[in-house]
Amino acid sequence: MSDAEWDAKLRELQSLETEHPELLTPDSPTQRVGAPPSDGFAEVVHPSPMLSLGNVFDREELEAWHGRVSEYVELDRFDMNCELKIDGLAIAIHYENGVLVQAATRGDGIRGEDVTANIRTIKSIPLRLTGYDVPQALEVRGEVFFPISAFEQFNAERAEQGLQTYVNPRNSASGSLRQLDSAETAARPLEAFIYSISGPTGDMLRTQSGVLNALKQWGFKTNPWSRVATDLDRVAAAFNNATKARPGLDYGIDGVVIKVDDLALQARLGTVGRDPRWATAWKFPAEQVTTTLKEIAINVGRTGSLTPYAILDPVFVGGVTVSQATLHNADVVAEKDLRAGDLVIVQRAGDVIPQVVGLAPENKRGPDSKPFEMPDRCPACDSAVVPDEEDVVVRCVNGRCPAQTVRLLEHFASRGAMDIEGLGEKLVALLYQGDFVADVSDIFNLADRREDLVAIDRMGEISVDNL
Repeated sequence: MSDAEWDAKLRELQSLETEHPELLTPDSPTQRVGAPPSDGFAEVVHPSPMLSLGNVFDREELEAWHGRVSEYVELDRFDMNCELKIDGLAIAIHYENGVLVQAATRGDGIRGEDVTANIRTIKSIPLRLTGYDVPQALEVRGEVFFPISAFEQFNAERAEQGLQTYVNPRNSASGSLRQLDSAETAARPLEAFIYSISGPTGDMLRTQSGVLNALKQWGFKTNPWSRVATDLDRVAAAFNNATKARPGLDYGIDGVVIKVDDLALQARLGTVGRDPRWATAWKFPAEQVTTTLKEIAINVGRTGSLTPYAILDPVFVGGVTVSQATLHNADVVAEKDLRAGDLVIVQRAGDVIPQVVGLAPENKRGPDSKPFEMPDRCPACDSAVVPDEEDVVVRCVNGRCPAQTVRLLEHFASRGAMDIEGLGEKLVALLYQGDFVADVSDIFNLADRREDLVAIDRMGEISVDNL
């Protein structure tokens, strides 16, 4: 589910619970944030909840948020701090006497995962604080992220080694920070921006902009893009500037966070449900780009379903370079009237698979343009295909179809199943083509063929032993 779809569903649920409060339960997604901790890490209870943020999507919704805040604090005007919303993994880091002693992920907002050893490997996070007036006990919060340029290089290296690649920098940051071996995390060039202090700040700090200055003085890396706005016109200008700056940044952002700058006002405003009243996120619309649909190809799934997908001229969208996009089924292709050679609009919101939205307005077709037709034979094994009316798909009837077997092996090794580190799509295909595996049971016998595996191009002893 994309970020936009999640936001829409969450709003629908919030509206339902407002109209029918008897339906509200303590474990509702509107009351909680994120996912429960992994079993692989010790559990950490946050001293104060790590909340999420409410969202606005246009000027009208921003004005409504501003109006609610104004009414609550009985002020027509107040300063707002505008910060980029980093697309990464939220963390909390605790310092005692200026020394890093513990770090945890957000988890479900109440309990997170202890990732102290891994956080220590991130060079932009100080192990000991510098400067003056450092509190004896301090908890800071921020976002760990994978720089886009480093992510693309990291993914390319994994692909060359036949390892499973990550979908986007955010997933890569999450996976890297949650490695059980901190040496693995250290080998990945993670970065972090720190943006807040949790708990009392004393008389020294009175504004969010002052907090950012103090964090920088103490040795933290803060995002250099920050604006104090005195009214909504200046907030809108900041949002427009962020939109223009977004393509040139080496990290993902998905909006602008607007916070009441005065910390005393923040304390008065408090929270409502899962969100602070004193802040909101103005989210970007799903990014869309134009590229050429080179070919409509067919993927054969592990259940034999034939699914059309788009092969595209590579284009950068939503934080990654994409060359393929889902087309779902033949009905969708027909409804959008997509053909090879068309100029199309592609979007990628959050970590969802890239999608072809439709034809670009400037698309022009030549005389050789032909409507797409689903094949009547399996492209992998040339067996007959039959329609499955219930799923709006056609399926290959050959239970021993090589494409189905490879997809089954990929699924078996994937994170959602056996989670076999190092056994990605390319290596599965290589092992199948080399007659090393024909079904899932063969995976458990690979150790008996170590010498044969080492002889495979680009494998090597270390990769084989790790597998």
